[in-house]
Amino acid sequence: MLGSLVLARTARWIQAISLAWQNRSKPGGSSAAVLLVFVLHSGPWVLAIAIAFAIYIFSKPHQPEWAVFFTSALASPVLLGGYTYLLIRRKRKAVAADDSP
Repeated sequence: MLGSLVLARTARWIQAISLAWQNRSKPGGSSAAVLLVFVLHSGPWVLAIAIAFAIYIFSKPHQPEWAVFFTSALASPVLLGGYTYLLIRRKRKAVAADDSP
């Protein structure tokens, strides 16, 4: 769950940076929006808190269960990436099947 939370917030942060960067040259857009997204979005804060928590736990003697906890948190993006890949592949095959005569 922690890995999914951090992954989702970080992905939304990157998406927000991308949108702010694209909109900076449009009428009504500003370069300050990019800076605001870097600082005020929840993505970097959630990522920083997760990293700080891991450093805090692993900087001193800890229970072995913490290693399992953080390993599963790191495995979450890998599993979600694999699931996303399979979903995209299935969608592309369905589109290709619909396009064939």
